[in-house]
Amino acid sequence: MVVRSELPRSKLGERLNFDFDHRPLETDATIFLRDGFEIDWRKTKQAFHDLMDNFDAHVDAEIERLASLQANALISNTGFVAIAAANALEIPSVVASSLNWADIFSYHADGSAYDAEHIGLARNAYKRASSYVAITPGILPEWHPRVQPIGPISAVGQNRRAQIAQVLGIDETAAWVVYAFGRDVPAAPASPPHNRNFVLFTPDAWDLPHGIKIGAVPFDFIDIVASSDIVISKPGYGIISEACCHDKKLVLLTREGWAETDALVDWTKNIGLLYGQYGCLDEIPLENVATWKPDSQKVTSLHLAGAHATQVIENAIYA
Repeated sequence: MVVRSELPRSKLGERLNFDFDHRPLETDATIFLRDGFEIDWRKTKQAFHDLMDNFDAHVDAEIERLASLQANALISNTGFVAIAAANALEIPSVVASSLNWADIFSYHADGSAYDAEHIGLARNAYKRASSYVAITPGILPEWHPRVQPIGPISAVGQNRRAQIAQVLGIDETAAWVVYAFGRDVPAAPASPPHNRNFVLFTPDAWDLPHGIKIGAVPFDFIDIVASSDIVISKPGYGIISEACCHDKKLVLLTREGWAETDALVDWTKNIGLLYGQYGCLDEIPLENVATWKPDSQKVTSLHLAGAHATQVIENAIYA
């Protein structure tokens, strides 16, 4: 198994429980961030157009790489260049993702023929995949002829609340709040609650007097989420799927200009776990969130895709 990713091997190893050969991902579209909430769209679109202006050359280079790996199947998250190369080599390929570059750039298209041409090239590349497994929640590519929607894919944690409370010496009956923002962390709230009604698990970059840095907690992050009451984050597939699949109340900061935001937010609303969206952390009424009861008739028991996703992908590859 060869895994090509810009993520470090150590990070991949946290989720992949099998041996794999780690290689860098040489060719794909990408997003350039100003911070964790704002995309540099001028730079991002220029990189996309540079890639698409030389699309055939990138596909040819990818054909050589796949051939050198002696690959007999390809599973791609968002990479469409690899899909086109696999198709040229007559290798079965599957897209398995909650989003795709064609729809992301379509969301930000300026109506020019230049944009339309390159978005069309990307879509046509995706269409060469044997199947498109659209992971919930996310952008559904209705334009793909072989799209197969499936449920959420999420890490599964264990509720270790009693153990965590004992190890850290914290109140098990308080409202436990997890602030989770990934690599790009916003400034800490200026007026966080500091009473015994709350336990705050915070990013390591914050120095809240009454906060507990997540990195200092001797438990897996997903177990902290599973043991908490409230998750505060920004719209992003990973944390939203993890929070909702563990039935946690969710509060989101607004994230303008992200193509997948509407799909993610609408889904959390539909399953009844989103309390609200706010412009900054200090606007969040944590006391109200703590006492809020999600609509029991809206909240559904989410079934993780898990083995079903594996089966769908295998069926597409071996069809």
